[in-house]
Amino acid sequence: MKSYVSSKVESYIRILLRENENQNLVSRKITEESLKKLIKESVLLSRYIKGKLVIDAGSGNGLVGIIVAIIHENKRVIMIEKRKKRVGFLNRVILELNLKNAQVYRGDIKNFPFEKYKNINIVSRGFSD
Repeated sequence: MKSYVSSKVESYIRILLRENENQNLVSRKITEESLKKLIKESVLLSRYIKGKLVIDAGSGNGLVGIIVAIIHENKRVIMIEKRKKRVGFLNRVILELNLKNAQVYRGDIKNFPFEKYKNINIVSRGFSD
């Protein structure tokens, strides 16, 4: 991984662990090493993404969307999240990491205006309903 990408990923891990003390973003028992393993899964997934637009459905803590935005600066990443606290977290990460290619859509995926976009890649770590 390029050092620029690596430093942004490290910063994301620090932010995630810091914010996890105030809200439940990941298990309280998770270690930095465990997080790195989860991030490697997102890195592997990102190799298969084609096109310029990526939708992270049910983004939550951003383990997929944030990582894809860091790795693929040339792709636009929209993270869909309906929970207000998680939206706030994702927006703080985007600001702190200066991810100009990432944004958050607050709402239910059922209400997302997919018809406005072409060639969408939809990714998800998993979401309910």
